[in-house]
Amino acid sequence: MASWALLLFGVAVGAALLSRHSSLTFRGSSLLGFTAVALGMTSPLALEPHRLMLAAGAGPDAFIGIWNLWWTRTALEEGLNPFFCDRIFAPVGTSLALHTHAVSYGVLTWPLQKLLGEGPTSLYPVYAVIVIASFALTGWLTYRLARDLTGHHEASVLAGVLFAYTSFRFANTVRLHVLATEWLVLFAWAVVAFVRRPSPLRLGGVVGAGWLLLHGSLEYSVHGALLATGLVGAALVRRRARSARRAAGSVRPWSAAALVATLGLLAALPFALQLRARLAEGGVAFDPGLAAHFSADVVDFVVPNPRHPVWGALTEPWTAALHAGDSGYGLSLGLVSLGLFAAGAVTVVRQRRGRTWLAGGILFMALSLGPDLRAGGTVLAIPTPHDALTTLLPFLGGSRTPLRWIAPAGLCLSLVAAIAWSRWRSRPDGGQGLTRVGLGVIGLVLFESLVAPLPTTAVRIPDAYRVVAETARAAPKSRAAVFHVPELPPREKLLYQTTHGQPLVGNVIGAIPHRSPSADATLRDPARSLLLREFSRPGWLAACPPEERARSVATAQDFLTRSGVRWIVVSRSAWIHEQRGASRHSVLSPAQAAAFVENLRGLGPVRERSVGEETLLELIID
Repeated sequence: MASWALLLFGVAVGAALLSRHSSLTFRGSSLLGFTAVALGMTSPLALEPHRLMLAAGAGPDAFIGIWNLWWTRTALEEGLNPFFCDRIFAPVGTSLALHTHAVSYGVLTWPLQKLLGEGPTSLYPVYAVIVIASFALTGWLTYRLARDLTGHHEASVLAGVLFAYTSFRFANTVRLHVLATEWLVLFAWAVVAFVRRPSPLRLGGVVGAGWLLLHGSLEYSVHGALLATGLVGAALVRRRARSARRAAGSVRPWSAAALVATLGLLAALPFALQLRARLAEGGVAFDPGLAAHFSADVVDFVVPNPRHPVWGALTEPWTAALHAGDSGYGLSLGLVSLGLFAAGAVTVVRQRRGRTWLAGGILFMALSLGPDLRAGGTVLAIPTPHDALTTLLPFLGGSRTPLRWIAPAGLCLSLVAAIAWSRWRSRPDGGQGLTRVGLGVIGLVLFESLVAPLPTTAVRIPDAYRVVAETARAAPKSRAAVFHVPELPPREKLLYQTTHGQPLVGNVIGAIPHRSPSADATLRDPARSLLLREFSRPGWLAACPPEERARSVATAQDFLTRSGVRWIVVSRSAWIHEQRGASRHSVLSPAQAAAFVENLRGLGPVRERSVGEETLLELIID
């Protein structure tokens, strides 16, 4: 009941502030209005900040976001490059230049993280703030961009709602680098402002927005670069050569512009250095089959919202049928949105205004279809722009998720609708409020995109990792790596690391797919396989002939010493976190767990303690 109350209250307050008929209207009320709507539409996240919203497919991807926030803070406080991490794949470490890092969020929330303290439970509220702020800022920044393009308040509010509350964004609340559409809008707005009237200050706006976009999402950086190219190209085509030269020459003084650009390059230097080193190592391409799998189907755009509280149970199976049983795609554009765009496209073509956004929307939608055009799950023998673009720009071939082109497509479509709406309703209104018709359409858009109340999950951290953290705090300058027996799911291991803070030895490939090739060194080590395989056999070490036993012990000890391992966590069961809860699943039989503990004791002096479902072995290091 509280969730629905927050939903209704947030939307009502937001509508009052955005309507401009209210006596509450004041400077900044538009931003506050979009914030209120965001609080309602993401309900009950604001009421349950210590739970995670695992409301999309691959919900535990949120753990990667939590880890990203933790590592960015750790790197900043220790003076390290956040794009290289020596705390995973220890002792080698790995480059994070191609990882889905979302450093912008980590930097901007650093003060809040410091205020709330350490550990994942303090990071959960930060994550909640980011999700709510992303919806609010995406809506408000789209509103501001549309306001610059149309001068029409009602049309601009409509644009903000259309883009912020899409099925695609709700499907990616667990992936911060995909949720971060606000940086894409901010960058587009900065480019539009600079193209209209170039100046050093506006160039600084482009550089700053570009930094946030680059460090927020690599994919959206590519999308933004392509969008900016189209906007600048269209502006130059519209202007005569003389006016174009005059506009370009208005950037004065050149020294100020050069300083702005230089500062921007320096700010991006940590990423650029790691990206250069990472690309030189090779092994950066995904399996081409992934691009086909993570592509949109034409029918995706018209299937009603598969997470809707009213009809979601009916339409979710339709979405799953299009994607091999996976209903987590969420690419529905909404029938109201599609209708507005279709009608708006006609108006834009006739009025010869906003055609760049129209062309961008069509192109980006086509790119989201990936290398194969599919309709209703059937591949059609029709070429798509995806292959042509990846041939022209080969680095785009490294993307495994063409469907994410739907983000810039959604921005363009919302702006087309706003431009057309401003023509339909009136001339630029000079600040008038929302009409009943406008409120009705906005209400329909919000209802059609509704996902709330969103399911939240209490994410549990085994107590063994808190014991490691407490011991580590007693000796803050020493590092003691953690080794898991058996290997746990990569996302969970990263989440637990935000509690204990120590280096991880082992496999987190599922969470860090584009790791440095050198990071595989410890995974290929035969001693690691020996520990994970042979040590699970009851009585194995004691039954070995003396020479073989001595050799096996020496091999295992050498591996643990080289890797800096002090802690070995033997887990009899593991938490499996799903969209609507968490449960324990056995990962070792009682005999296997006992065998691991028995054989590991043979490696030398250990301090052993049982903590919940885990046995914690601390190697006594002289």
